[in-house]
Amino acid sequence: MGLHSKVTPVNEDRPVTECGIRVSWLCSWAKVVEQDLGPDATTGEVCAQLVIPSTSSKRCRYVDIIEPENVGSPHYFISHTWSWRFAMLVEVVAQRLQHEPDSFVWLDICAINQNKYEDKGELQLDDISHLASVVRKAKTTLFCLDEEGKTLTRIW
Repeated sequence: MGLHSKVTPVNEDRPVTECGIRVSWLCSWAKVVEQDLGPDATTGEVCAQLVIPSTSSKRCRYVDIIEPENVGSPHYFISHTWSWRFAMLVEVVAQRLQHEPDSFVWLDICAINQNKYEDKGELQLDDISHLASVVRKAKTTLFCLDEEGKTLTRIW
């Protein structure tokens, strides 16, 4: 089973409010991430070293290059810090949602276009401008608090 296709974006017109990823897919992807970047990679490093390189040529979101059955309307919005270990973030989400492997979570590194080009980040800003709608659409926000409490310093 491939986790994503780097060839053609599947659905670039999907609204950001519909960019949740299946929990079971996230758990599988986390194993690939750990193999590629190691167990201590932060979410920020995952974005910089995997998400952006995988999407930069197509200028799309990461959800646009994974199988459509693994993308859907989010049940949970994940609030977290990018400085936390990605493996720990996924472990917390997986533990909390262990009985809901087919539910969808909204994770910013996958749901927001992380690429900045000649549009000077307008695609990213457009996605970010809809965060309130994403939070309202999700039935619950999972607040993943790191050891230092950095999640509490989020600007949004």
